[in-house]
Amino acid sequence: MSCEWTNQFNPFNSIKALAWRERLEAFWGGAHFAPVTLNLELTNRCQQDCPWCFTAPFRKACPVDISFGHVNSEAVDWWVKWGVKGVVLCGGGEPQLHKDFPQILTTLVHSPLKLGVVTGCSWSMSRTLLPDWIGVSIDAGQESTWKNLGKHGKLETLLNSYKRFREGNSNLPLTYKFLAWVPPGDPKLGNIMDIPDAAKLAKEHGFNCIHIRPAYGTGEIRVWDELIAQAREEETETFKVYAPTHKVSLASGSSHRRFSRCLATPLLLNVCADSGLYFCQDHRGEWPYLLANLTTCGGWQRFITEVWGSTAHLERLLGVEPSSCSRCTFNAYNEVFERLPDMTPEFV
Repeated sequence: MSCEWTNQFNPFNSIKALAWRERLEAFWGGAHFAPVTLNLELTNRCQQDCPWCFTAPFRKACPVDISFGHVNSEAVDWWVKWGVKGVVLCGGGEPQLHKDFPQILTTLVHSPLKLGVVTGCSWSMSRTLLPDWIGVSIDAGQESTWKNLGKHGKLETLLNSYKRFREGNSNLPLTYKFLAWVPPGDPKLGNIMDIPDAAKLAKEHGFNCIHIRPAYGTGEIRVWDELIAQAREEETETFKVYAPTHKVSLASGSSHRRFSRCLATPLLLNVCADSGLYFCQDHRGEWPYLLANLTTCGGWQRFITEVWGSTAHLERLLGVEPSSCSRCTFNAYNEVFERLPDMTPEFV
């Protein structure tokens, strides 16, 4: 197995969840602690058609934008008072397609919250109005692969836009995101052979790092070590290659299952384009995982004071049977918190 990274203290290492151990233990003990992060999906509309997109059924069945009233300055004030630490504008769909994206971004940039944006297109906003980091979903290292994956526009155009962007924003963390995918039964149509080229392009166009990981549902990836080793030849002090495999099996594209309860789920709340608040990011758009809908529950104040952390909320979490889930993004977090007592954390 190849090394996932040369520096283990990085944003993609799941041990970072231990920073919030006391908050999570207090939540399960009945204290009213907010999630650390809100995943805010502004829209279900997307200009791309990636073959591995597990939210495609939800997006296509519900092609809507979240109401601005649910994410305006008043909502942000509630998040801050509640104790949320960060917000990620992500998909679902492409966040920059929301008509109120400029105003939403402005409010969040000027709030105390840390802000990240995951996008699949060029940055459309002023270079003076920026989040704390940007991740760009690219998933290719060649123009032909970009096209085969159902991406729109040209890869070269997108990369050049970020090269120009970087010239005026030398300090902003910028990540080239690459989901490695092999279609089951037809590896020639996948993108994994692009990994070395993608690392080179990321470095040449001013990205700080490339984040490569297996896509859920991928077919078997047999040449991972070799490809990651080639990509890592591009590493310098200022450009890093991160290739985590601790969440997804290279042999089957499935999640590792080494836990029995979803203990880490309250670290994150998913705010979706349908105004639904879902407690599991892998089941967005699915009714059994819906805690409330902002349109019908009375808004953020009522959700925070009456729904989050309630007995019904905890019962819903404990009622999940992990073995029945097709995927689990939080599998490593759940394993850490379930096994933590075995490590006798009371002693250093």
